[in-house]
Parts: sequence; C-alpha cells; structure tokens
Amino acid sequence: DVVIIEFKKLGLNLARKEEVVSQLKQRAWRLIEFYPDKIQRIWFYGIIDFDNEFRASLLESGFTQLFSQGELFYKSQEIIIDIEKMNKKPADIFILSYEAMLSDAESRNSSFLTILKEGIKENCKE
Repeated sequence: DVVIIEFKKLGLNLARKEEVVSQLKQRAWRLIEFYPDKIQRIWFYGIIDFDNEFRASLLESGFTQLFSQGELFYKSQEIIIDIEKMNKKPADIFILSYEAMLSDAESRNSSFLTILKEGIKENCKE
C-alpha cells in the first residue's frame, strides 16, 4: 500500500483547491511508473481549507462527506496505470481540513491510549 499526502496552503481560489485531486493522482502515476509491481492499493489524503464552493465541487464530483471533527470527504476511485491493457489500481481519496487532520488524530490517539491502558490493567490483574 502507498499513502500520498498533499498539503495545500490556505486561502486558495476554487480552481487551485480543485487541483488537489489531480495532483494526488499525478503523484500516484509517477510512483507506479517506478514501482509497477510493488503497489497494491493507493491511499490519497489532500489537506486543504474549505469553503462552500469547494464543498459543492467535491459533492458534484462524487465525494461523500464523512463524520469528522472538521471537514472530511471521501471517494473510492480506480487509477488507470496502463491505458492499453486497462490495468487499474484501487485508490481511496480523502480530502480533509487541517482541523480534521489535527482533531481526528488527537481522537484516534486518545482512543488508542485508552484501549492500551485498559489492556495493561487487564494483564496486570492476571
């Protein structure tokens, strides 16, 4: 599996924000070019600021809004790696706000620590 993360600066206009998905796919094509037989699946993360125009654009492009402490949109898509053979790789595309990236990471870390602590307590009782 490959994870590709694209950070975009704040305050971009809509056209520049929409480039994030294209740039993620371009990076995937480049990696596949160098490692054609080693990549099974690609996970894309675009971190960007949101406004109503960008939200609408993502929804119009088939993204689904997911629950998050910030903005989080998801789309599953196949990436064509060889047009002649119609060779494809599955890709999961996540577009999220900086707030979602930070808040959701804190929540996951907190949950992990709670599970870890409870596991340690259980093992200490034995």
